[in-house]
Formats: sequence, structure tokens, C-alpha cells
Amino acid sequence: MAAFYREVAKYFRMVRFDPRGAGISGEPPDEGVSFDGLARDVQAVAEALEVDDLVSLGVTSLGPTAVRLAVDRPDLVTHLVLCDTGPRLADLPLDAYVRATDAVVGLGVIPSLAGLFPTTPTDDLPALERLMRGSLYNRSPTKPRDLRHLDVTSVLDQVRAPTLVIKTQDSLYTDTAQTRLLLSGIPNSELRIVPGTMAPWLADLDSMVEALVSFLTSGHHRPQSTDEMLTVVFTDLVSSSELLDREGDISGRRAFRKVEDLIAGLSSSHSGQVVKHLGDGSLITFNSTRRAIAFALDLQDQMMSQPVQMRIGMAAGEPIQDRGDVHGAVVVQASRIADLGTAGEVIVSDSVRQLALGKEFEFELRGEVHLKGFEETQRVWVATRSAERARPAII
Repeated sequence: MAAFYREVAKYFRMVRFDPRGAGISGEPPDEGVSFDGLARDVQAVAEALEVDDLVSLGVTSLGPTAVRLAVDRPDLVTHLVLCDTGPRLADLPLDAYVRATDAVVGLGVIPSLAGLFPTTPTDDLPALERLMRGSLYNRSPTKPRDLRHLDVTSVLDQVRAPTLVIKTQDSLYTDTAQTRLLLSGIPNSELRIVPGTMAPWLADLDSMVEALVSFLTSGHHRPQSTDEMLTVVFTDLVSSSELLDREGDISGRRAFRKVEDLIAGLSSSHSGQVVKHLGDGSLITFNSTRRAIAFALDLQDQMMSQPVQMRIGMAAGEPIQDRGDVHGAVVVQASRIADLGTAGEVIVSDSVRQLALGKEFEFELRGEVHLKGFEETQRVWVATRSAERARPAII
């Protein structure tokens, strides 16, 4: 789940919360779970975060709620994405899943959880058990949580937002009949089938992200390119998970925050713009390729004293800019290039190298690579300071 959220957050602002009656949101209200209550929750979160428009992502049992929100608030929901769900929960094969999960949680036996989650520290298992108990909608002792009565069949034709219906090839939670009902009922809808057993989390990550990016950056409400050439820089912390395991969440997050502050200060001094931080990485843009490379090399110098190391990827082009964010092929390219690097390296596209020729940098060919999502192979280079630039000066 975390991998999906982090990857999507490279391209969009990702907001996730537990709906009432699930997870850390605790027990449902006395009146139970309803469309109106769930919709109010979404709207409350949107208002708290000052979100004026949003993409409603409805997964499995919350699919009908996402549909209903799109119908009731067309001013708020610009796009609708439905993953392995259907218009009527009673028709979805959720019962077998609920019974299986109930059987495990109902035992209340810590050793059984230890067998299911062998890497979880023993002291954390009681908390894990409580979390599992609290995250079930359909357990009979808490029947007010039951969502299986929710049905949006009659209002599908009222959805005005462009809609993407995603179904996994081996879905455990829906079938072709339910998918067909959504597509035939929602006027402006399209289908994507991806490998996996449950979208978006138990599906092929690259397929999911490609489906979302292509859907949300084309068609209705498409942001327009300003034809402005930018150099896009992606930073990515190496072995960040190991740092969290070693230092703990709080100390690890402090280390990440220190790096984010470092990036903010250096990017500002090099006339760059931090678009967003991504937990263990950041996205920064520059109007000047020379300044972008100088920033990246200075950042790597500063990172030598940090408890975690970094790799940096860079590409140049004309991204789509919208509401302070950037999207498009050049953004994806920079992200993929960052994945190729090792700790301490700055890897750049051929377009970046060409724009920086004659400047105070040297470029060593890393090779011809095939980046995911791009048909043609591309040359990538390792950027360093020129030998003359690196020599100390005596004045």
C-alpha cells in the first residue's frame, strides 16, 4: 500500500484517511454507517486541507460512496476512479473475505498473528490485533458498520465526472458483471484492466500508476502546458526503510525533515522551486539547467554528513504545470532516471547534458537504458564538476 501511495504522490497530491468505523477512526456512530455520513467525512477532510476539487478514488467497499459523492458534489469531484468495485455491494463477493478475516481476528491468539506477520516485533502484536479488529466493516458484533446495503445503481447515469474503472485480471473482490454495470451506467467512463488481485494495492504498480497518470492528465480538465522549458530534479534517499528500522519512526522522520530543510535552502539559493516532498524524496524544478546541476552537486556534498545517502535524477523538457504541481513525460523520466543511480550520484538525461555543454561540469556516459514507460532507449550520464572547477584556487 505504501509503495502505491508514494509512487502516486510523485505526480499528484495524495490524501488518504480511514472512513468512520474503520481503522484509527474508531467505532462508527450510533446511527451506523451511511452514504451521508461517509460523504460528510470526505468533505470535512477536503475542507480541512483547503482542497477545492478532487479525484474521488473508490476502492472495493467504498466504491458506491465515491459514486454517490461524485453525483452529490459535481462542483468538488472533477474525476472519479473506481477500483475493483461495483454499484451494489451486496452483489460483490466480499462475504468470503470477511469470513476469512473474521476467523483469524476472532481467534485473538497472538501466535497465529505471529505466523501471519513474522517480521512484526512481538511487542507490537497486541496493537496489530486491535488494529485488525477495528478495521473490519462487516463483523457481526458491530453490524452498524455494515456497508453491504449501499446501492448506487439508480444514480449511475447522473455521474458527470470523467470516470476510470480499473479491474484487476484476477480480482478477488469483483467480477465482469459488476464492472459492466459501471461502464454501461456511467456516461463518460472507460475501462483499464491491470495485472493483480485487487486494485490499487495488490496490482502491478507500474500499470496502476500509468493508468492514473494517463487518465488524469488528458481529456476533461486537462492542465495546459506553458511551453516553458524546465529542468526537473528528483531526489531519492537510499536505504530509507533501513534508517526507519534502525532509528525508529520518530528519529527517522526527523532525519528526513532535516534533509527536506537542506533541500529547501539549497534550492532557494540556486533559484529553484521545491514542488513537493515525497517522504523519502523531493521534486524540484529549475529554469536554468546549469543551476539545477550545481544544486544537485552541492546537495550531494552536503549529504555526505547526513545519516542517510541520496541519489538524484534529472531531465529537461516542457512539463504540464497546474496549481503549483508539474506533470508529464519529463517528470516521469526524471523519476525513472533517479532510480538508476547509486548513493552520491547525479544521473542526468541526454537533454540535460546537451543544455549544459560548455559549463563547469563533466559528464560520463552511464549507458543506453530502457526506462519504464518510454519506447526508445535513452542515454543517461553521470554529472560531476569539471576537474579545473574542483581544484582549490590560490589567490
